Amino acid sequence: FKSISWLTPSKSLTISIVYLLYPLIFNINLFDFTPMLLLFLRFCGQF
Repeated sequence: FKSISWLTPSKSLTISIVYLLYPLIFNINLFDFTPMLLLFLRFCGQF
């Protein structure tokens, strides 16, 4: 895992909350939304 300076615990929590709220707000299936999160994390160098 690479350390990312801008990804603080508070921002991680915010991203997690947004990730959980997005499907609720926009009525998106969570399983359809998950690949988008994985692509986002891969783009950030987490994987």
